[in-house]
Amino acid sequence: MRREYIKSAAELAREHGVPPKTFRDALRKAKRSGRLPWREAIDGSRYRVPRGSDAHEDMLDILRTLADQARA
Repeated sequence: MRREYIKSAAELAREHGVPPKTFRDALRKAKRSGRLPWREAIDGSRYRVPRGSDAHEDMLDILRTLADQARA
């Protein structure tokens, strides 16, 4: 079975109404803090992960946090 991958962090951010730069900055901070241990395993493309994977869910958690902060 072939898995569908997100194209990029920017694509995912736009899908959720978050500025791509803000999202990428948050991903970099999460990576530095150790929150994204899967990052090194991604195949060749920055933050290109299979939809529905644990990595995708981690990214969605960060997006939800950013969206909640924007609404506050």
